[in-house]
Amino acid sequence: MENQIINLSASNLERLFEYPNKLKEIFEKLNSEGAKPIIVGGYVRDALLGLHERKDIDVEVYNIESYEKLTRLLAGFGSVCVVGKSFGVCKLKIEEIECDFSLPRKETKIAKGHKGFEVVPDGSLSFKEAAKRRDFTINALGYDPLENVLLDEYDGLKDLQNRTLRAVDAHTFIEDPLRVLRGVVFAARFGFHFHQTLTALCKEMIAKDMLAELPKERIFEEFKKLFLKSPRPSRAILLLKRLQEHLYLHELFNLSKEQFKQTLCALDYLASHDEKELALFFAALLVHLKNAH
Repeated sequence: MENQIINLSASNLERLFEYPNKLKEIFEKLNSEGAKPIIVGGYVRDALLGLHERKDIDVEVYNIESYEKLTRLLAGFGSVCVVGKSFGVCKLKIEEIECDFSLPRKETKIAKGHKGFEVVPDGSLSFKEAAKRRDFTINALGYDPLENVLLDEYDGLKDLQNRTLRAVDAHTFIEDPLRVLRGVVFAARFGFHFHQTLTALCKEMIAKDMLAELPKERIFEEFKKLFLKSPRPSRAILLLKRLQEHLYLHELFNLSKEQFKQTLCALDYLASHDEKELALFFAALLVHLKNAH
């Protein structure tokens, strides 16, 4: 059964975006200092899809002068981890939830690959300016916890309702080759389809061999998410085939029609079980590939 969009009446929003009282205290503290906290990213997307296993919350803090002021304001609520200082990010664990607080930021492409960006935190950016750097419109939504309003500058809610994956900005999307893999994984996890423009962008990136720029550990992480979080990993495999991606899965795509079908069925069978073991997914791939030779 596919995830359904939650009713978005004003009275329902507050219940929808539930979080610990301590986090509410932090929001009020930031507000008292003139800063504006906005919940962003996957937490907003998953809440709107009715998914309840939300253990991470990303909060962008606007109208704030510096990263140092942000960490100083958060220090009264627990031990603040500043491991992401260069990106304007700090971490704070609240009950069982990992919270990332960050300044909105600008990103400029300066080199090849997933990490080839110059990142400049800037607390004076507007939400629309900051959200433009996101990959997909469904990830560019925000929730203002103090005003109890949903922020949607790029029609992400409409795309959620239409089960469509669409790039926020075509020009910046192609700067990060990891977004191709993220896209196919999202499509498989949530039962979404690619907008035609997104399909064209991904084919262009694949044709230019941009996925070869990605480190192996990042590729592994995306396939790990696919196998452990998607109810039907076959959707991503078939989508990669349609996109003509042959860098990672060329041996799989070279199987006979029947062998290919059997492999996809095996992956989906494993994904249907509550207890998923990552090793079993890779074992299923290896067994089918070995039997094909």
